[in-house]
Amino acid sequence: MLHFVRASAFFMALQFFGSQGDSKMFRLILTLSLGSIIWWVDDDKLMEDLVAGMNGIEVLRSGTWVSLAVMTATDAIVGFGAGFAASMLTHAMAVAGEIISHDMGFAMSQVMDPITGRSHAVMSQFFQTLAILLVFALNIHHGFILVLAKTYEWVPVGHGFNIEPVFLRLTELVSYALATAMEYAFPIMGILVLLTAVLVMLARAVQNINLLEFSFGLRIGLGIFASIYFLDEGMPFLEAIANSIVEKSHDLFEGAA
Repeated sequence: MLHFVRASAFFMALQFFGSQGDSKMFRLILTLSLGSIIWWVDDDKLMEDLVAGMNGIEVLRSGTWVSLAVMTATDAIVGFGAGFAASMLTHAMAVAGEIISHDMGFAMSQVMDPITGRSHAVMSQFFQTLAILLVFALNIHHGFILVLAKTYEWVPVGHGFNIEPVFLRLTELVSYALATAMEYAFPIMGILVLLTAVLVMLARAVQNINLLEFSFGLRIGLGIFASIYFLDEGMPFLEAIANSIVEKSHDLFEGAA
């Protein structure tokens, strides 16, 4: 049961396969399968640790509801933290899309995200979808499963952990994701800033021209073209970001037990 709780919390935070009702059965089967496989190969003697006590502190026997509730909450936190760390790739691309959407004039334009069921900017949804496709293209989804498996190695089921190093690593990972989102969006932002400067000089040179007639469409077209161009040119950069986030997620709970 504890293996299943950790795996379900992991996929709840990851939301890689969606959080809507149509994916509940798929996520349930995936969670049961991975939890059962890891339980089968896990050689941790949980019952012996519960009887003998851990770190000199007497632990309640597994028959008490209080002990079971504490272990369930601990494993849920571990799974949720690992899933949140692994989802930083899609979050970083979503943030880059938010920044680009604002410069393109899509700040007021929102579309329904089929993954989370919430409204997001147009380019944010576009970049998040590309991130999901990138994960499958580079076989990074195998790394996501390894992130879940590593949590059972660093923090065995039913054991407590020190939250301070985990919190510091998670903060560093979030900062890294935001920094990489800015780095990826910066070239497209630079092109749109140059376009704004050209339009201002054009308006000063030809005062009778109405920039509102074509500037909005021009910004959208140039923003989409630049996004597609840098998606191809920046593929090594995106691959490096994805691998770095997965590696950082692997070691999130290292030495925390």
